[in-house]
Amino acid sequence: MDQSNQQRWARPSFPVLIGAVALSLFAAYGFIHSNRPPHHGYAPGQHVVSAPSAHYSGGFQPAPLPTVLDAQDSLTEALKKAGVVVDEGNSMQVMEQTMYYALVAQQEWIKTICETGFNGGHSSVTWLSSSWDATLFSFDLPHADYGPPARAHVNRTFPGRFYITDGDSTVTLPRFREANPNLHCDVIHVDGGHSYEVAIADLRNFYHMASPRRHIVLMDDLRCKGGYCVEPMRAWDQAVAEGWLNQRACYTKSDGWRGWCAGEYVLKVE
Repeated sequence: MDQSNQQRWARPSFPVLIGAVALSLFAAYGFIHSNRPPHHGYAPGQHVVSAPSAHYSGGFQPAPLPTVLDAQDSLTEALKKAGVVVDEGNSMQVMEQTMYYALVAQQEWIKTICETGFNGGHSSVTWLSSSWDATLFSFDLPHADYGPPARAHVNRTFPGRFYITDGDSTVTLPRFREANPNLHCDVIHVDGGHSYEVAIADLRNFYHMASPRRHIVLMDDLRCKGGYCVEPMRAWDQAVAEGWLNQRACYTKSDGWRGWCAGEYVLKVE
């Protein structure tokens, strides 16, 4: 098991929590309000934040810390009662990432969240517990052990706000878009298959589902040193180099094993 997957969730101490919130506030506030040009060099623990303020304006509130943490604890307890352990890395293992996602979801204009990679439901719980009314559409391969109890818990906790499509996202995303042409994603979270082929396909397929008014694209396992980061980074960097994705913010955890980036698609005007 790699180093990132050996961590397990524990409610953080007060100093750690305050530090994570401060970092997340800094990153998310800068992502939403800064007019500085993009940067391209990253060091572990470094935030890179920039975004046009006119594009991400209004409706920004601090994340409800007790709500998010209680929701994560509830998911952990549900999986424990089901007798299963999530043995893959997840956003709940990194407090800065959990709070960053929560701050993003708190923006009032965000109503539809789309993600590949439900896995054990950790990011899904963060999205839904951080917003009063956002709806989440998730796409993932079913996990026989922890998938069913995680899905049941999310459905029970957030009734009518969670929908999941099973199968290969390179196939299910185009089918979903064809069946739901008027559905647009305000937040896009790419954390499914970590091969280059799946990662670039997810980015491309979500391009056609992004809200044309404004949206945020988030991708996990970027700007980090684990082998699981290599192919997603290749896909993300290719999209940026080809000009159809703008990178706006990145964060690398101080130990270098975890990182993620945020950006927006360069949508063609039709």
